[in-house]
Amino acid sequence: MINNKVNFFNMVEVVLAMGVIALAMTSVLALLPVGLNASRDAVALNYSTDAASNIVGRVVNYINTKNSLNAYYYASYVSSLPTSLPSSSDSDFSYIDTASKEFAQFLRNGDLSDMDGDGEVTLPAKISIVTDGIFKHSDYPNAFFVVQGKMETKKDTVTSKNNDFPSWIKNDDSGTGRVDIDFSAMVYIWKSQPSFKYLDTTASENTFPNAASTDYGQFTAFNVEMSWPLVIDYFNRERCYYHSEFTNPN
Repeated sequence: MINNKVNFFNMVEVVLAMGVIALAMTSVLALLPVGLNASRDAVALNYSTDAASNIVGRVVNYINTKNSLNAYYYASYVSSLPTSLPSSSDSDFSYIDTASKEFAQFLRNGDLSDMDGDGEVTLPAKISIVTDGIFKHSDYPNAFFVVQGKMETKKDTVTSKNNDFPSWIKNDDSGTGRVDIDFSAMVYIWKSQPSFKYLDTTASENTFPNAASTDYGQFTAFNVEMSWPLVIDYFNRERCYYHSEFTNPN
């Protein structure tokens, strides 16, 4: 005789099963913020490394270039660099930090729309483009702004004067010109004395003095700090550092 009786789960078994599933889902969901933060940090570090490499490369190219008097820009640029990071009491730095936040807000607010009707948009005063996504402030040769992102909506009547905007800010057939910023940072460069020894062939006997003894005349260490995002106060940002040492080309 075949028993066709069907046995169902009782209420206790159902509750236990739901508890196990809830516990597993809670554990998985708890890992999501960690994964998202790790992904965000990886993207930021990738942007910062590329930007720092680009900026240092341009600085090196500049100091190895001669001016109209046939002298390299090395001495003048190195002399303009500070010897340390800014402090909270540094009024000069407060000015450039404010400028950086205003610039980030300029983009974030969608101020790319044509305000005066001439079909052109101009960057804030004293800010100009260095290369795609990298900007500088005319008063501070050691400070740069890095902005990467995309346009949420674009405006076909808006163009930029002197190609002032990155390649990802382009024209389209509709929209208000708002920008979705993925990454915004400030690059701050300062100098320090190199710590290595070098061969001095100018002396009557070969010696190995410390590079710091040249007092930046022959060797300089460039320190680069990348801090992000621009829209918050400098001393509350995430940051990373890079270091390179260079020789006077003269």
